[in-house]
Amino acid sequence: MSAGGETDGTDPAAMSGRVPGAAVHAEAELLCRLAGGQRGEALGELSDRYAARLYDLGLTVFGEREPAARLAAETIDAVAARAAEFEPDGDRSAREFIYAVARERAVEIASADPEGAVDVPEGEDLERALADVEFRAAMTGLGDEGRAVLDAILGEGLTRAEAGERLGLTVGIVEVRLRTALRAVRDELRARGVAGGRR
Repeated sequence: MSAGGETDGTDPAAMSGRVPGAAVHAEAELLCRLAGGQRGEALGELSDRYAARLYDLGLTVFGEREPAARLAAETIDAVAARAAEFEPDGDRSAREFIYAVARERAVEIASADPEGAVDVPEGEDLERALADVEFRAAMTGLGDEGRAVLDAILGEGLTRAEAGERLGLTVGIVEVRLRTALRAVRDELRARGVAGGRR
């Protein structure tokens, strides 16, 4: 949010659209390889691509490391086992298929909790949670300077002036780093097949 009160930056919840990208095709091909029985290397690639994101989703849902780690591991195994259910020419992307399996596993894990304290998000709440996961994943490629500005403005809700004071920067430098970081995140999201955001 800017000093004038207007919203500034990218809204993770606005990233539900899909655009063509190399990652989109690569992930669809990955699921097809798994469906064809190529488990070794393909399973490793699936884990490399999604384990951290699924763990992040698990932390969002459960708030604890153990069930988050369980969600990541069980989702990877379930996706590998059910890869033949994915339709490359269907309406659902590989990413959407994987996250649908993840939600099913999250429901199973939550249902095993004797206290029943966890409500697994669905609908718009789930879309927002997944958008946040994808946004944070895209931020991992940023340098320390860009990540610090995004954390301050988007994560903590500081104004540009407040972020500048916190980081020891002028408002102008904060603005430049913010724009540069947002552009890099958007490029990464588009490459993954996730589009959207506000300017």
